[in-house]
Amino acid sequence: MKPYIFVLILFVVVAVSCERGLQPAPGFQGTITFPSDNSGKVPWPDSLEGAVVAFADVSSIYLPSITFPQVIQNLLGYTDPLDTSRIEQPYFLQAHPGRNYIAGVIATTVPISKILGQPLDSLAIHPEYFQVLGLYGNPDELTPFRFISVDDEEITPGIDIRCDFQYTLDF
Repeated sequence: MKPYIFVLILFVVVAVSCERGLQPAPGFQGTITFPSDNSGKVPWPDSLEGAVVAFADVSSIYLPSITFPQVIQNLLGYTDPLDTSRIEQPYFLQAHPGRNYIAGVIATTVPISKILGQPLDSLAIHPEYFQVLGLYGNPDELTPFRFISVDDEEITPGIDIRCDFQYTLDF
């Protein structure tokens, strides 16, 4: 049998066995906006090494008493490092449907090589390694974040996060 016939048969078998074909991964996406100065550049602080968009599952956390270590321990994922010289940039994070998430931009105060590979429990006892620059939500509301939910086989758009180098959290 010629090799190309075998490849064609294999392709047909795989195509027929896929019930729904290729579907987008469920998750959420949005735009990150860093502050800019009068010249239109991001005045990235020297004290920060870089930043990522991270998200945590808060379905099992009692929200009135939420703490930073709880968020770190429930961290599910993060993006590649953000370009700290761009004012606006898109992002996407894959997430499981049916849970409540919060997402934010987290900067590191130490080199990323110091953080990589450490267990979440270890990172949770070092909040000084991190600085939250913004959360998805409205900082002027009672709760400074809004929940993100993802539907089956859907990408939830509009999860935009505006950053501030002076952002502070009460937890």
